[in-house]
Amino acid sequence: MKDLKCPFCKSDLKVTHREHYQDLSEHVSNPNVTPSLKDGYECLKQECLAFGTFSWIEDGEYYTKRPESLDYRDWETIKKIACPSENYYAIGSWNYYYQMGNDAVKEKSFKIDLYYYKFNFIPKEKGWDYPEEIRHMPDLKKWKVEIWKRIENGCYTNVIPFWKMTTYSIRSFNKEYDGWLEDGNKRSLKSAYCTAFGLEEWGMNPDDRFYSKLASFLIRKFQSKKVRVISKTFLK
Repeated sequence: MKDLKCPFCKSDLKVTHREHYQDLSEHVSNPNVTPSLKDGYECLKQECLAFGTFSWIEDGEYYTKRPESLDYRDWETIKKIACPSENYYAIGSWNYYYQMGNDAVKEKSFKIDLYYYKFNFIPKEKGWDYPEEIRHMPDLKKWKVEIWKRIENGCYTNVIPFWKMTTYSIRSFNKEYDGWLEDGNKRSLKSAYCTAFGLEEWGMNPDDRFYSKLASFLIRKFQSKKVRVISKTFLK
C-alpha cells in the first residue's frame, strides 16, 4: 500500500473502500469487462475540496463527481484555484510524477519560427535509470528536434532529417540480414539487398533519395562482408 497525499490539501489519503475502478490498462485491453476490485483512497479532511468528491486508486488515477450545486465550468474553475498545477493525481503515485514530468518537459520546450521552417526543441526525459520521482523530468543535456516545413494554406508538414532516415535504413538492413540468417526468409533477404544497393523493393529501381544513397554507401563501405554474403545468395 502506497503512502499517497491529496493534491489539494496535501493531507494523507486513506483507504476507505473497495470498488470496481477501471484503470487505463483495463480501459485499453478490456473496456467492456467489469474492472477488477481496487482499494479506493479518499481525503478525510472535511475542509478540503476533495472531501466527498474525489477518490483515487494506488497508481494515482482519480475519479470525481461534481457537486450538484455547481455547473461544469464553475467546478473546473474551483478545482484549478485549489490546485493551480491541475495535476489532480494522488501525490506520491506513478501518475502524479508522470504528469509532473510531462508538464516540465512542455515548460522547457521552445521553438524557432523561420516562416518556411519551424524547429521545435524538446528535452528528453531523464529515463528509467532514475528514481520514479524524477525519471520523467526533462534532461536538459539531451534534446530532440522536430522540423516542420510550411506548405499550402499556412499548414506545416513534418520533415524527418536525412541523418535519422540514414540511421533507420542501416538499422533496417541489419535487422533484415539477421532475420534472413535466422530463418532463411526470402523477403528479408530481398529487403537487405535492396537497402545495401539503394534500390526500391517494389520495382528494383534505383532509389534516388539522398538518405538512401548515403545509407547504401555506408553499408557497403563498413559492412562489406554482409553485403557479399547477401549478394552471392540473392543473385544466384
